[in-house]
Amino acid sequence: MFCYQSNFSNPTQPVDEAQFYALVRAGKWNESIDRYRETHDARLKRKLPAFIFQATFDDTTSAKGRTGAWRKQAATRLNGLVVMDLDHIENPLTLYQGWVDRGLDWKQLGILLIYVTPSGKGLKIVFKARLDWGNLISNQHQMVHLLGDDVVVVEACKDASRMSFICKETDILHIDKE
Repeated sequence: MFCYQSNFSNPTQPVDEAQFYALVRAGKWNESIDRYRETHDARLKRKLPAFIFQATFDDTTSAKGRTGAWRKQAATRLNGLVVMDLDHIENPLTLYQGWVDRGLDWKQLGILLIYVTPSGKGLKIVFKARLDWGNLISNQHQMVHLLGDDVVVVEACKDASRMSFICKETDILHIDKE
């Protein structure tokens, strides 16, 4: 199970398959993503809900005294997933198609989800963590090596509480529904 945060002012909530699809299909968010891609106005991106694929959170108290599953590193419960962020890709679909053409086996690699980020110039890859690869960032480096060293992982993704802004359903390139 993973979670999402509707905005920065609210605690995280667990998300199941039905909620995931409701979020990525929501016209409001799809329109916001389209406007963000047109304008590059960061305020639009910050208003999008976000998934936290790699963790859930214990209840804690916010700075304003509200109790909830706040996205705090100290309250993190890893769930066995890793999220990898690849930024500044001129054409994410071409990169993805190159992987497909090479015959990469998503299931063998443990890749569960690949989607184009709200900017339209990046990819998020969610995969199963491997203990023998080490911590979150080490897992990402190992996956980059398997995908091809022509991509660079965003080092900030070593943070287990890192958010991944929502995508549109049409931006999902691969999903393992199991």
